[in-house]
Amino acid sequence: HCFPGIKHPTEVRIVLGSHIKYNRTKFEVPRDAERSKSYPDLEEDRLKKADK
Repeated sequence: HCFPGIKHPTEVRIVLGSHIKYNRTKFEVPRDAERSKSYPDLEEDRLKKADK
């Protein structure tokens, strides 16, 4: 996934096994991101265009 504006992996929380966005279930497995990969040639404006 692409997350514009995220500068550090600790700003991202990953929830596996959940398909109901706003209701928690016993099947959820939350994880914190340990690292992220930056694509400097695909920044804000270009990312928005690629998303369409």
